[in-house]
Amino acid sequence: MTGWPAAAVLWVHSALALAAFGTVVVVRVRVCWGANPGAPGETLEFAYVRGGSRLVLFTCLAELHRNGLVRTAAKWDGGGVVPVRRRPVPADAPALDSAVVDALPRYRRVPDLLDDKEVAGNVGGIGMRLVRRGWLISAATQSRMRWYALPGWLVAVWCLIQFGLTVPHFAEAGRPGQAVGLLGLGVFLAIGTYLVIDVPPATRAGRVALRRARAELRAHERTASPADVIAVGGEDEFWRADAVFAQAAGGVPDELGPMPHLMTHRGDRQRGRLRRG
Repeated sequence: MTGWPAAAVLWVHSALALAAFGTVVVVRVRVCWGANPGAPGETLEFAYVRGGSRLVLFTCLAELHRNGLVRTAAKWDGGGVVPVRRRPVPADAPALDSAVVDALPRYRRVPDLLDDKEVAGNVGGIGMRLVRRGWLISAATQSRMRWYALPGWLVAVWCLIQFGLTVPHFAEAGRPGQAVGLLGLGVFLAIGTYLVIDVPPATRAGRVALRRARAELRAHERTASPADVIAVGGEDEFWRADAVFAQAAGGVPDELGPMPHLMTHRGDRQRGRLRRG
């Protein structure tokens, strides 16, 4: 397109970039919208929406600890959390409670509990239920986002190619502005597409349901259980409730770090993997 006027080249590529970026944004909105924000939810479901599988297990352990079913192990015994002997899990308790109590003798901390098949199966079942309800985005959909972003990637690459083709004609009138404009469009579109397809695990409907649960909890704060507070408040609430038990369970304080507004969803997931390590 070096034979076209510089202004025409920039207008054409600006229109392409806007159309591609708009397509990616529309896809993200549709993927993240979700469904059933007013549906009732359980404590462990809100914990999954708020903090994923880790927070589900911390919430479960907090409830088990409140009911006297688990305790902090002595340091000479290896530390961690262990079940209290001769205290069976009630029959009407969630299936995850029994799975966690059975797994604790082998895996004493939350990061390791996720390696137990029974525990992982129960936690995964909660996640699948929330995906079907419309509160979570499935892992398959999140992985497909890079394919949904193809319009953005392709137009960004095309702009950068056109920038490279313009450089040899830099001495011609108008071409320096064209080159800078094409480079800016390509870089902006590439970065913008990368950020847009970084979708959060929870849908908009799931976040609305979580905010509703948080508001209801504030209205009944005096009667709320520690598990309910942790489920909607996050891992920091687990530490506020009992720092010694939280440390034994494998929690990490200061969940979001000093600058949470700079964290991306990929960064949050990476931090979670580092914690489990």
